[in-house]
Amino acid sequence: MRFSGTSRVASNAVRWLLPCCWVAAAHAGCTPRDDEPRLVEAAGVQTAVPGSTGPAAVTAHEVQAVQVARAEAWDRYAAALPEGYLLSIELLHPGLDQAFAVVTAVKDHRAVQSVVGNAPSLDDVAAGDPASPMAVAIGEPPPKQPTEPGIAALGTSLLADAFGAGAGARAAPVRRGVTERAAPHRGAAAVTRSSVSAEDVARFKAAWWRAMAGLAGHVPDGHVLSVELLRSRPDQAFAVFTAVKAGQPVQYVVGTAPSPVALAAADDPASPSAIALGEPPPKDPPPPGIVAEGTSLLNAAFRAQAAK
Repeated sequence: MRFSGTSRVASNAVRWLLPCCWVAAAHAGCTPRDDEPRLVEAAGVQTAVPGSTGPAAVTAHEVQAVQVARAEAWDRYAAALPEGYLLSIELLHPGLDQAFAVVTAVKDHRAVQSVVGNAPSLDDVAAGDPASPMAVAIGEPPPKQPTEPGIAALGTSLLADAFGAGAGARAAPVRRGVTERAAPHRGAAAVTRSSVSAEDVARFKAAWWRAMAGLAGHVPDGHVLSVELLRSRPDQAFAVFTAVKAGQPVQYVVGTAPSPVALAAADDPASPSAIALGEPPPKDPPPPGIVAEGTSLLNAAFRAQAAK
């Protein structure tokens, strides 16, 4: 969908071009009330993890190897976190008529995912680029679960906040045929994390970013292609925005993201945080409108759990 007055992100995209005093006023209007529990402060973080751009393409097997490694990292986090804890919420808006959310939560000490919105079918993504943002988001692992009412409500609300009221209105719980079928790329599930190197992840990121650049060519400037909200640890939450600027995708990070030094010390190139923050692309300094929107989305997504 094209930006309209109902979309806070759309209005923020326009604010990037406004005088600083206007942006400051708009920023103040997006800040959560003082009486609401807050998880993150409205401060942008510019962070990146160096990496090679790698060859031009990756195979479906290589993509799923990275997905398996990321899922295993999520499972390690989930083992020490309470039931229902939200690890990640990925909001995708790949085209003007499509928006969906993939929610990663803790269930029985494992990471599981639910899909909300008008996501593509597994058959559709299996026939295309295995490194496309849509294929990576709805592929397995983690396993997809039927969408519970609370997850559906949260996903619908966040889609509307990020992409406008129209996106939220279309975000009914995903069809059973999408959530309960097996992953399209069979045969790679036996891949273990130990077989995935930093170079493998960099190749995956390069292919994913090229696919994102292809999407950017079909939407107007200011369009937000995705927002990934991550909270792998209770004391750490951040958002990664992918938006279109001058016909190309750019990324911004907002919140309490781990530093490149901390990620390197963790020695897990396929952790969710390392993949989200890794290069390509380099991360641009977030404009004030993106900072305000990211802060608002993070608090809307994780405030209730942070207050417990």
